[in-house]
Amino acid sequence: MVRSPLFDEFHIGLHVPRELGETECVAIRRALDSRRFQLRLERAIRAVVRQYRSLGKVRVTLSR
Repeated sequence: MVRSPLFDEFHIGLHVPRELGETECVAIRRALDSRRFQLRLERAIRAVVRQYRSLGKVRVTLSR
């Protein structure tokens, strides 16, 4: 039996304008791939989850 089944998941889509140049796209990709961005995103998600008492026992993971 699964000890902690996946209850729900949310996907975030980040859309960029088609007319962006390669330099700008590389900068965006670098930011999204950075450990700092991913840690800050995870902290923000955890902060929101903590605001709901009923989610107190939920384990949050961020994957790519």
